[in-house]
Amino acid sequence: MNWKAPIRPIGKKSMEAAPEAGLTCYDSVDAAKALALPWPDLYYSPAWGAVELAAGASAWELALWRRRDDASDGAGPAFVAYAYAKRPVLQRGRRVGWDLRSPYGYSGPWSSPRATESDWAAFRAAFVALARERGYVSEFVRFSPLFPHFAAAYGAAAAALATRRVATIAADLRGGADGYWRRAAKQHRNKVRKARKRGVAVAMSVVETAADVASFRDLYEETMDRRRASRFYYFDEAYYAALVAELPRGDCYYATATAPDGSLVSAAIFLRHGAALHYHLSGSRAAGYALAGPSAILDAAAA
Repeated sequence: MNWKAPIRPIGKKSMEAAPEAGLTCYDSVDAAKALALPWPDLYYSPAWGAVELAAGASAWELALWRRRDDASDGAGPAFVAYAYAKRPVLQRGRRVGWDLRSPYGYSGPWSSPRATESDWAAFRAAFVALARERGYVSEFVRFSPLFPHFAAAYGAAAAALATRRVATIAADLRGGADGYWRRAAKQHRNKVRKARKRGVAVAMSVVETAADVASFRDLYEETMDRRRASRFYYFDEAYYAALVAELPRGDCYYATATAPDGSLVSAAIFLRHGAALHYHLSGSRAAGYALAGPSAILDAAAA
């Protein structure tokens, strides 16, 4: 394909102020926020981009492709959007390009409902041209299991896309707590009963400040140490502060499981976006596993 969409310069313009067709790149979180797109999940959003930067990402960027359209029917324009983190490729200490990857979590390219197969192909052609121009040498996309049609659309538009499927566990809560319990695995139900029998107490609260999860950070890092996790899975105070600052109030929750003596044995951070609740980070001491603390926390979150 030799067609190339025009690549417009980075700018802090809203969707209404930037109706031209083609690809626009936003390397500013604030500029991307001003677009007010209907982000399908928090991991796609510029707010999460700010969290990603707080976690140590070198750069974050949003590529937005739009088709000129008559939006008089109220359905809005057709567009494809793609947020990614950028990591420099170094050669003898000098940057020679960039690797692209999905922000921590699940995201990847996504589109408005009106976007067609042709729109996805046009976006991909424009994005490849951008990648060549800016020295983007590879991309790693972690597609969301909540939106498999986006992965399928991008896969169809990309000439070469190596894929690997991994299992993701989800609980359908549309039937309420009773429906969740009936569908839960027998092993999970047995662990929840075990926790209840042994007097494990679970509390779940909205995170207001980074100080609210100070106890979690110690427990989480203790868990990562025990599992010999890579440094990628360690987060400093700025990360937790960004969670509080960037997510809407009421969308970040802290859950704790305590033993009968009141000691903290398991904990987790949950992130909410619309009807989805993400099990984001968790940690547990040996006593927590013995008391089935993690299962008790998941049960409380589902209820």
